[in-house]
Amino acid sequence: MIILKKFIKFIIIIIVCIIVLIAILLLINNKEKYSVNTEIIERDFSIDSSVIQEVKSKNDYIDISQCVYRYFNYIREANATSLIDLLYPEYIKEQNISENDVFEYTYKCKNRNLYYFIENMYVDYNSEIIQYIVECNVSNGSKEERVFLIVLVDRVNMIFSILPIAEECQNIESVKTQKNITSINKNNNNNFIHNPINDETMCKFLLDDYINKAVHFPKKVYHSLDEEYRVKRFSEYKDFQNFIENNKNRLENSILDDIKQPSDFNNYEKYAQYLSSLDRVQLDKYLVEGGQNGKQYICMDKNECYYVFNEKASLHFTLILDTYTIPSEKFKKTYDNGNEQVKMQLNIDKFIKMLNNKDYATAYKLLDEGFRNNYFKTEDKFEEFIRSKFYEFNKVSFEKFSNEGNIFIYEIRVMNKNNLNNKGDLKINIIMKLLDNYNFVMSFGSV
Repeated sequence: MIILKKFIKFIIIIIVCIIVLIAILLLINNKEKYSVNTEIIERDFSIDSSVIQEVKSKNDYIDISQCVYRYFNYIREANATSLIDLLYPEYIKEQNISENDVFEYTYKCKNRNLYYFIENMYVDYNSEIIQYIVECNVSNGSKEERVFLIVLVDRVNMIFSILPIAEECQNIESVKTQKNITSINKNNNNNFIHNPINDETMCKFLLDDYINKAVHFPKKVYHSLDEEYRVKRFSEYKDFQNFIENNKNRLENSILDDIKQPSDFNNYEKYAQYLSSLDRVQLDKYLVEGGQNGKQYICMDKNECYYVFNEKASLHFTLILDTYTIPSEKFKKTYDNGNEQVKMQLNIDKFIKMLNNKDYATAYKLLDEGFRNNYFKTEDKFEEFIRSKFYEFNKVSFEKFSNEGNIFIYEIRVMNKNNLNNKGDLKINIIMKLLDNYNFVMSFGSV
């Protein structure tokens, strides 16, 4: 009997231990789940659930931008099946939307001539489903208008829906978010993709955004230019329009949605060959530096054209389109510490960058007045000469330096940057006079 009691007691202890162990494992598992979800939220958001606020997370902004892109892309492609999958189910139900009339309730321009950019983005954390209010500027080729969307995101199940705002809204602050949304239905097209970003991702995003706006919304780019830079580089909007026009082909070739698609070719290899044959703006190198208010993203394409994005506040940038209009502190230090030969090299490099950037107006101003009056009485004559004698993108080799008093002469070799085979290289003498404040005047002639 005593042995039986001891055995029962032993069994009870074992059962209790097992229960405790199971409870501990369940607790650890729940904590792990909670920790993962919290990590995602803390990484992507600065949460203040009491107010609707402007999106400040770069990761958040890019994730939602991709959702908006899918929405407008389905409209462009007239893909009613995929488009209706993105719409908020209650909206479909309330409006009795079908694939036959879905474009009447989204955006009526279902063709390739639909372009947009995101003007503002706010977020509402006051429900289980996070709601992002997006203000878009949309063009259908003939007119521009504001379009408001609410992107509803279920970050637990990684799905999203889009609710077009039908009523008139004065601004993004007047858009009312939805109440008591607890779930979104999953389908084949509404998966939410979260890709953690790094500096390279951000540089590509900023450069692509610039290209889209430069081609389809140039005034928006003009007004986003750094103010000091805009005054010095483009005295008025038509000067900026000329700059865009001079670079239009390579900018247009850079928007993949606007050129030939893989479906236009027999195989992907031919599509890849087609892409490589185009002169396009592609990120080649980048540098990210910390600034007083935010980061500075310095992007350089394969032709060594620069695009500098200065973050003035979170996700608010000003733009500079070269490195010569406003000399950097690094340039000034190198210039000040260099001898006349170094200074002349820096100035010639600046001149070549202007030609590569199709900035003929600024390059023309560098010409010595007598030289200009004798050979290029107008800027158009100078541009015509450069286009006929120089390459689309030029690379310089410095050969021989000399001087006659305060006049400096540099023999240089100008090569085709995209075909460095020494065939057709230009040998040129640059004659230069150095002035104060990093200025100079120059002339040139064949060797």
